[in-house]
Amino acid sequence: MTDEPIKTVDSLIGIKVDSGRYEIVKLIGEGGMGRVFQARQVSMNRMVALKLLRAQLSTDPLLLARFQQEAQGVSKLRHPNTITMFDYGKTEDGYLFISMELLGGRSLASILSGERNLPVRRVLHIMEQVASAVAEAHAFGIVHRDLKPENIQIDRVANDPDFAKVLDFGIAKMVHGEAEGEERSKTITMAGAVFGTPHYMSPEQVHGLRVDPRTDVYSLGIILYELLAGRPPFDGATPMSIMMAQASKAPPDIREAHPELNVPDCVADIINAALVKDVDRRLGSAAEMVEQIKAARFELADHSLSTSSRLAFDPSQAGVRTSSPSVNPLGPTAQAIALPNDTLPPTGASGPRLEDAVDELESPPAGTSKWLRLALAGAVLTLGGVLLFVGTTGAPNKPAGAPTETVSAPASTIRYMVESHPSGANVARDGKSLGKTPLPMSLPIGERPTLMVTLEGYAPASLAVPGSGDAQQTLFADLVPQSAAQPKTAWFEITSDPSDAEVLWGTQRLGVTPLKWTPIATSEDVELKIVKRGFKTESRTLRLHGSAVAESLVVPLAPVSGGALITPRPGPVTPRPVAPASRAAMPVTAAPPPPPPTKPAGGSTGYEKL
Repeated sequence: MTDEPIKTVDSLIGIKVDSGRYEIVKLIGEGGMGRVFQARQVSMNRMVALKLLRAQLSTDPLLLARFQQEAQGVSKLRHPNTITMFDYGKTEDGYLFISMELLGGRSLASILSGERNLPVRRVLHIMEQVASAVAEAHAFGIVHRDLKPENIQIDRVANDPDFAKVLDFGIAKMVHGEAEGEERSKTITMAGAVFGTPHYMSPEQVHGLRVDPRTDVYSLGIILYELLAGRPPFDGATPMSIMMAQASKAPPDIREAHPELNVPDCVADIINAALVKDVDRRLGSAAEMVEQIKAARFELADHSLSTSSRLAFDPSQAGVRTSSPSVNPLGPTAQAIALPNDTLPPTGASGPRLEDAVDELESPPAGTSKWLRLALAGAVLTLGGVLLFVGTTGAPNKPAGAPTETVSAPASTIRYMVESHPSGANVARDGKSLGKTPLPMSLPIGERPTLMVTLEGYAPASLAVPGSGDAQQTLFADLVPQSAAQPKTAWFEITSDPSDAEVLWGTQRLGVTPLKWTPIATSEDVELKIVKRGFKTESRTLRLHGSAVAESLVVPLAPVSGGALITPRPGPVTPRPVAPASRAAMPVTAAPPPPPPTKPAGGSTGYEKL
């Protein structure tokens, strides 16, 4: 394929690509790296988004190898707020393509253009989802590099009208990688494609320095500022002037630049911490930003109502979630706690008076009837009475003026949100139904049951509860249609020279060599490590395609002087994202079925590449 431009849109509509697996339906978007089409995945009869990258990007073997490597990494992302990548490859005409889930809704940029700026609580809700998705990518070593409102899609999912999806993870790095020396100086002029969009670029991107996850933190801070103020903190007449401001100009404090917005201090502090020019002094990670957003949401929820109608909640039970679109903003198991004494009526008081309740109401609009105002006041009285009951019932014998005890959720539990795609699946434990997805549940730390997720027309999936990690976690099952989910396994016979070496898959020990391993077949690659004391650790990458005959893997081990044991260094303590059903249900060392005498006619029985 030469460096000719990508084909015209009209010439692509209706054609089938990748050996007929995808049929292009219509154009839905265009960017600097290619075009995005709505396409039908023929084998699954489902609509997908098919991104065709520009032809010149596939002519360089190094770029092609980088694209494949990065696409494999991005395809492992399973956060509910990250767009799902189904497939990637190269068409017969030489175009690199990526197949992704087809989203509805509007981009955050489109919403901003119509609404100018958004209320602070709505902004925090959206940004918590976005930062959570970015944090998962960082845990996999993936830096987005081009976060901006155009790459965030907002749609209604279940009862959440602002469910966010982050797009285009790793695309810039797939195509351009990390430039060095002379090549780096060339790429500085390609800021719109390589480093990102000038309004959202970090200072290190402007200077052409190597980026890391803190680059995305800076971009998240810019987006947070823009959603509240209606414009980004740095602007200019040309892209270069904006880049220079990003590199050298101190970021404005949103409270001073836009005093009319009354941005709370806790939110302004997040922005200021994310926009520090010195990367070593900047907010350290997207995960830290998530925690700060959670704290801000709790603080604002705690102080947003009038004193007589305020509910206080344990922070660990408040409605701050990492990924679920269906969690009640106060949390399904949120527990009301007693308010400080100064917010309750004095001992012996008969309760709130109607006049006091009316005074608590905001001034009604002109023309509001007297009866409507009285009805609103009655609602305040009712809520105040509930609070009085909550604050006094738990301690009937406590003397007046005694400190009120705070009831909080025990620190020894973890709150899980069990989700599935599609939703509405039944979740069972030990044969007993717990409810349908999305399903909130709390379990003691250390409890690790296996949950079964079932939905008519789909293959059952199992979810292993980790039992440790963050206080709030999401367990996700990507259900496979029954028609395409006939049980298939991969089959490996792994041996080493010498034998008795440990075989590790991440932190999971599969057994010792010689080892027969029959995991559930998937289209993904996995990396195994073969470890033996006194020998150098070896790594092997396997494709878990279905097979009726065993695939032999022989690993020679080289001795290490001194007999030191070389094992993989453990990574940071981060909860692993829950994999789709095919991987979550993967047995460790299940006994392989007896091999047939000959391979069945018709070739491999493995899955087609998704």
